[in-house]
Amino acid sequence: MKKDKSADRISHIVNATFRCIVEKGYANVTMNAIAEYAGLSKGAITHYFKSKQDIMIAVLNELDTKLYSIVHKIKEETNSKEDLHYRLGLSAGFQLIRNDFTLMFVIIDFLSQASNNTEYASIIKSFIEKYRSLSSDGVQSGSDAGVYKHVKPGIISTIVVALVLGIGIQRMIDKEQFNFDEISTMAEEIVINYIAR
Repeated sequence: MKKDKSADRISHIVNATFRCIVEKGYANVTMNAIAEYAGLSKGAITHYFKSKQDIMIAVLNELDTKLYSIVHKIKEETNSKEDLHYRLGLSAGFQLIRNDFTLMFVIIDFLSQASNNTEYASIIKSFIEKYRSLSSDGVQSGSDAGVYKHVKPGIISTIVVALVLGIGIQRMIDKEQFNFDEISTMAEEIVINYIAR
C-alpha cells in the first residue's frame, strides 16, 4: 500500500512538472513552481526527488516511455499487407503530434538542454534509436513483401524521424500559417513514392 502511494505521488509530481514545462518553459521551472503545480510543499517534493535535475530526468524518462509506447501501439494496430506504409512510423509520429501537441514543446525544451546535459542526451538518443528501429522494421517488412525496392531501412528510418521532428517543430513555431494535415500527408506520400519506386 505504501509503495503504491509513493508511486502515485511520484507520478503526480512528474505530471505536474510536465504541465509546468509546457506552460512556463524549461528555463522557468523551479522547485517552487513544481510544488505549486503539484499542490504540494517543496519539502514533499524533495522527499521524492533530491533536485530539479532528478525530477527532469524522471519527466524525460516518462516522456521516452510514453512516446515509444504510443508510437509502437499505433503501428501495431495495423498489421495487414495493405497497411505496410503505416508501419513506416510516419503516420504514427504525425498522429502523436496531432493528438497531443504539448509533447513537442517538452521535447524541444529537452533537446535544447541536451548539448549541456549528458543524461538528457542519452535518454533522447535512446528514444530516437527506438523510433528508428520501429520505422526500420516497417521498411524491412515492406521490402520483404516486395513493395519497397532498393531501400536501406536505416537510412529511411532516419529520414522518418527527421520529418516527424522537423514538421512538428515547424507546426509549433508557425501553427497559424501551417496546414499540418496537408504537409504531413505530403511528407508520407513523398517517402512512400520514393521507396516503392
